[in-house]
Amino acid sequence: MTYQDAAAARPSFGAGRIIGESFSVFFRTFWKILLIAAVPTVAAMLIAIVIRGAGPTLGLEEPEAGEGLASLAVLLVDVPLLSLMTGLLVLLAYDVKQGRLRPVGRYFSIVLPNLVALVALSLVVGILFVLGLALLIVPGLWVYAVYAVACPAVVIEGAGFRGMRRSASLTKGYRWPIVGVLVVIGVASYALSFAAAFGGAALLRTGVDGMIVVAAIVNALAAAMMYGLSGVALALIYARLREIKEGVSVSDLAAVFD
Repeated sequence: MTYQDAAAARPSFGAGRIIGESFSVFFRTFWKILLIAAVPTVAAMLIAIVIRGAGPTLGLEEPEAGEGLASLAVLLVDVPLLSLMTGLLVLLAYDVKQGRLRPVGRYFSIVLPNLVALVALSLVVGILFVLGLALLIVPGLWVYAVYAVACPAVVIEGAGFRGMRRSASLTKGYRWPIVGVLVVIGVASYALSFAAAFGGAALLRTGVDGMIVVAAIVNALAAAMMYGLSGVALALIYARLREIKEGVSVSDLAAVFD
């Protein structure tokens, strides 16, 4: 069998359906997603302001020379918080796909035991992604597609530090469609984030005392929307790959909550 024959026989990934369902899940549970995503992002933003100052954090001032240690400290805070948030969003997306919701505390009880693995994988994938972007962008998108479902593999399957290998296995044969989904979702989530951040910038221009804190929170909420939509998309990509390759339905995957 030629490569073309194998590709023709391969089940369709359904990129358009995943994109549509990602928006559906996001807007149906907008406030719950925003709550889950906002707490870590607001915390990360406020901590960054304390460490680096409001100006550099909100983009109002150029970072000062030699603030590498401050940036490293911010990174060490951001990665665990954002890893926690992504894990929570993945579990929420599965619940919504099944037509039900659980208390947020139930999601925490699943994600927290896997947090060390999530943080480690996030750092490794992030480094590989940045290196790939430096090589004319496309390699970075390819790397992101290869390891796109590492987080769902960790929180749903308990894959732990094997999450990257598991993701590479699941995404094999479907990486370009995954790139397409990630690009569309990325552009859409950035647009949502930009619109909210524009409001934050308008608040800063008023010159009213205390607006820096308000603008920081608005910027964090903008980032929360971006992360929220992306997290939902990753969960649905993972569910579709398990369905295609292993015949596992979303209801089967729901056993993680039991």
